[in-house]
Amino acid sequence: MIAGYASLGPELLAKMLGKTRQAVKWRAWYFGIPHTPQKGAPKWTQEDIEALKQQWEAGRLAALRAAFPERTESAIKTRVWEHIAPASRDAQTREDDRQRHKAYKALLNSATR
Repeated sequence: MIAGYASLGPELLAKMLGKTRQAVKWRAWYFGIPHTPQKGAPKWTQEDIEALKQQWEAGRLAALRAAFPERTESAIKTRVWEHIAPASRDAQTREDDRQRHKAYKALLNSATR
């Protein structure tokens, strides 16, 4: 149960044991068991990075959003710029990316109005 508290947290463990959340938290405190909730999304694996590179070449941001629905757009863009070096692409490709990004932003702005 100690490992369960650290990974599951007090709410789920309380339901499993038929106790209140506060009872589980108090017992954990009494026995000195820390609970550190998971923060943020799961780590990017090497397989995720490879899939990111393949999807980027296939369809850019829209393809990545579909391939990684659990990731935020900000997280995806960060990984793209970390693992797909913009300097290695020619000027025309970068300009195409800028135009595509402007069109995407315009589409988002018109859809929210």
